[in-house]
Amino acid sequence: MNGKSTAYSILLAQLTVTLVLAALLLGIQGSRFALAALTGGFIGVISNAVFAWFALSGGVQPAQRVMRQFYLAEVSKFVITVALFLAALSLFKTQFLPILLGYGLTLVVYWTVPLLIPADKAGAA
Repeated sequence: MNGKSTAYSILLAQLTVTLVLAALLLGIQGSRFALAALTGGFIGVISNAVFAWFALSGGVQPAQRVMRQFYLAEVSKFVITVALFLAALSLFKTQFLPILLGYGLTLVVYWTVPLLIPADKAGAA
């Protein structure tokens, strides 16, 4: 797998886990709790999509330019994550736990999916 297909796999897995979590919580805790968890998950998916777009949009370039793109990607991801958390907290003032749960699961997926990719596909272009 190349970088873009790995990024797509991670984003798809994050989106899937977010939707499953929201569906489960809808039945267990109700719509407000489920919507807050969905929002937290979307924060993770959106911020990682922004990172992937900035980091992987340049193609083959000199190392210095690639590093610049990764720095820009990381800063953009951080700013968007903070902004989305602030927006979510203003909407769900008392529902901080499900927001964190949704976001936290996207982080677990982010670190788990690459480990599940077979070694022979990880370096393939």
